Amino acid sequence: MELIYTTQTSAFDDGKRYRNPAYFDRPEPGVTKVTIVGDWPDVAKAYGAVEGVDVAKEKDAKVSAGRAGRGGKASGGTGSGGGSQNNEKPVDELTLEEAQERLKAAGIDYPADADEAALRELLKANQQA
Repeated sequence: MELIYTTQTSAFDDGKRYRNPAYFDRPEPGVTKVTIVGDWPDVAKAYGAVEGVDVAKEKDAKVSAGRAGRGGKASGGTGSGGGSQNNEKPVDELTLEEAQERLKAAGIDYPADADEAALRELLKANQQA
């Protein structure tokens, strides 16, 4: 089984399994290849220690025009340690801590004293960018 660890929220390829690395806690059984989009050293280290797993890293998500136009959804099971992207909570429903986690996972800096509403707006602005 191949997994892709990414924080992207759209333009998924049908037939591929995605996980959000912000929620990673351990390697999933049965995985033979992992592609990690972004800087997630804990994910890379954990899967690198598993025999028989090919670990590939990508700097940024690469979205082709064909995929972007389809508005695909995450596929695959939820497996241990990963939530599929289609179960991600909407920005307007995030708690302060969840918004901070999502911003951190996306590599977005925010003021330490920012409130829940400000963090939600920052997330929305970066989703549209």
